[in-house]
Amino acid sequence: MKLSYLITIVGISFFFSFLGESNLSQADWFGKTTRKIKKTPKEVVVSHPTATVVPVEDPYEWSYFQDVAILPGTGNAAHVAFAVRKGRLKNVQYAENSKLGLWYGWQDANANWHARGVFRELTDYITSIRELNFRASTVANITPVDTMTACQDEAKNSHIFIQAFQVSPQGMDQRLIYVRYTPQGNYKVKLSSTLSDDMGQSMQCVADPANTIHLFGVKRWNQDYSRIVSYLLPAEEQTRPSLTFHMARTELPQNFETRDFTVFRSSQGVDLAFFKQTSIMLSLARHPLVGRNLAGVGRGWSLLFDNNASPEHQPNLMHDELYGFSYGGGAGRMPQAHLIGKYKAIRSDGSTQRGIAYYYQDAQSGFPSSIFGGAWKSKGMVMNVDLYTLSVTALKERPVFYMLGTTRDAEVWSGYYHARDQRWVDQGVVFRRNSQ
Repeated sequence: MKLSYLITIVGISFFFSFLGESNLSQADWFGKTTRKIKKTPKEVVVSHPTATVVPVEDPYEWSYFQDVAILPGTGNAAHVAFAVRKGRLKNVQYAENSKLGLWYGWQDANANWHARGVFRELTDYITSIRELNFRASTVANITPVDTMTACQDEAKNSHIFIQAFQVSPQGMDQRLIYVRYTPQGNYKVKLSSTLSDDMGQSMQCVADPANTIHLFGVKRWNQDYSRIVSYLLPAEEQTRPSLTFHMARTELPQNFETRDFTVFRSSQGVDLAFFKQTSIMLSLARHPLVGRNLAGVGRGWSLLFDNNASPEHQPNLMHDELYGFSYGGGAGRMPQAHLIGKYKAIRSDGSTQRGIAYYYQDAQSGFPSSIFGGAWKSKGMVMNVDLYTLSVTALKERPVFYMLGTTRDAEVWSGYYHARDQRWVDQGVVFRRNSQ
């Protein structure tokens, strides 16, 4: 009896252990447990991280997230994030008390997000110089607008650019609010002189090894295509005591007219990926680093792929907010360029399908394209998420490409792609519009 009873107990234990094993989820790169959902033809993983806030005394009440930017982290933070938020003074109902704040958050090693909240109210600063307005918030404008962009230099200083303008009899006076944020939490706020370009749809920056910041945009964002322009902010101008600053402007060559582009550092210099006027052919250009900076950024570009054969899976569906980075390579191979961007397609019934699409260079594509990283390939739409704005960051040391975006409801969404496992993770909304 005792022997048979013991066998029965062992059998039941083994049975439940087997069930438990079969339902265990794989841990992602951060060590976070996720639940897998099989989809065809690709796999998307749904994960729900926790998001915490650090209580702070704040005289303002903040709501809408207008735009968000994600950057590599420092210290114990895997990533850091900056966002522009709408708000007002507490207990005051008048519209003229509308405020604009710069918000800060960070992500830990377990992929959980934390928020410090708004650490700088910007409206009081800029109105002390000149009365300025801002791009419409996500809930007030159906046209996606890049309100901000951010990049990091080699010293891990974050450089944040926020678009502002003043309506005058001569038209719109284009300005930029610039914030330089150090890893120690110190910051400096400055206001640019008038810009001659309206870069509302596409605006991205990159730092060269001399810590000079280059801000790229299209000359006229409300047209089908326009020439790419670049603004230069030298290292000495970033910390000058004056509250205003001036940036030198250059135009890229005529054959660089586009609507959608991305610029990023690669092992060979600075790469520029863009769709040409037809928005179908994908081109890749490279500018070598001259000495320690991008001297003469208006010239010196080499087109590696000009009118390259279209990647498969309808590349024209990636319609705006491209983000590129260099990753991969290995023995005897160049690092490959990768692009993540917003996706839009019109269904047969006339409705619109929105999501995120992914392009990459294929190192196995053979000579001669493999010399430059490989021919373009595409995974088509990889995530079914409707975003207003998007931001992407990636490090060559990590096989994970991380994304943040604002939704149509002015909240912050999070997701990432694990390149080694070829696994897309949808973390969903991590910060609500009324959270700190």
